[in-house]
Amino acid sequence: MGKKIYVGNLSFKASQEDIGKLFSRFGEVVSISIIMEPKTGRSRGFGFVEMATNDAACRAIRALSSSLFMERTLAVSEARPARNEADNATEAKGSAHDTDVHDGSTEHVSEQSPKKEPFRLLRKKGATKQGGE
Repeated sequence: MGKKIYVGNLSFKASQEDIGKLFSRFGEVVSISIIMEPKTGRSRGFGFVEMATNDAACRAIRALSSSLFMERTLAVSEARPARNEADNATEAKGSAHDTDVHDGSTEHVSEQSPKKEPFRLLRKKGATKQGGE
């Protein structure tokens, strides 16, 4: 299995074929995916390329990082593993936002978001919703 590469700051006009031509100079391209905005069907400006070998992926990353492609400076790096929802929940519980950096006097307020998972707002103790700090 090859190495998956993150490609950021893509032109919204870039196609899979355009990206394939660019990366194939460094070795065999196994797959290309451009991440699309679900509501509009428009590119979100980033995607992933999987190369057949780690060597080809490393060459592509070195050569294309900060290079100009379709009038945009690319951000190219090794892709990080996808985060699952369990990782996100664990991260939220232990995040740096659990305490007030200034004096430690915070109160956690849970509210239900449109999603099923609650989110937390930090408010200084004694502050009202309308009143300032």
